[in-house]
Amino acid sequence: VPLDDVLKELEGRTGRSGVVEKASRPRG
Repeated sequence: VPLDDVLKELEGRTGRSGVVEKASRPRG
């Protein structure tokens, strides 16, 4: 599993928590 996928999952979960800005911002 690439780190990108893990980061995306972590960001998605954090976004669901209430921080949508983090999930909205692409990494790279």
